[in-house]
Amino acid sequence: RTTVQFKPRKETLTVPLSSVAQRWLPETTNRRGPVFNGLPCSTEITCILKKWQLKAEIKKTLSFTVAKNTFAYLLLSSGTDIATACNLMGMSKKSFKPYLEMTDYRPASTDEKLEFLQIEK
Repeated sequence: RTTVQFKPRKETLTVPLSSVAQRWLPETTNRRGPVFNGLPCSTEITCILKKWQLKAEIKKTLSFTVAKNTFAYLLLSSGTDIATACNLMGMSKKSFKPYLEMTDYRPASTDEKLEFLQIEK
């Protein structure tokens, strides 16, 4: 199991990772400490996002909130079930409700999921 700690809240969220996702994690001998050291602070990231925004001529200010909203929208648009989307975002179903209003949510059928995964029946 991999856990993520949100610093402002000090709450720990357990995130199940597939073996494919785990292969992307860097090698580490410290199983209890941070996996990614030396990441830029939020101020640096905000400056980088501002440069990308200007270069791409995007009118909306880019932020982590925009990224979170986009992730939720893409999950729901692809037919991801609500429980999975809530777990991936670390949210309760109640707090996830506004995201359902962003899109015409329709759960994907088994055939659509298999097609997306490129698996034949």
